[in-house]
Amino acid sequence: SVAAVAAHMALAATASDTGGSIRQPAAFCGLVGIKPTYGLCSRRGMVAFASSLDQAGPVTRTVRDAALMTKIMASYDPWDSTSLNVNIPD
Repeated sequence: SVAAVAAHMALAATASDTGGSIRQPAAFCGLVGIKPTYGLCSRRGMVAFASSLDQAGPVTRTVRDAALMTKIMASYDPWDSTSLNVNIPD
């Protein structure tokens, strides 16, 4: 995901982070990577390495784009028992 954004093959991408798998590669490539708060983004369909640590998050070129992606990704998923049903402020 990070390589695709860094190579300008994608404007943004989703990735999974357990212990830095979004944040570290993003930092190495001069990108923005976010590991959202637990339960903010659904993990349905992910194969968990450590289920209490795994999160889905965005990889983008700017903080603004990361905020937009997080806002889009953050929503309640009734098929994910760890998904939060809360209002997400801008």
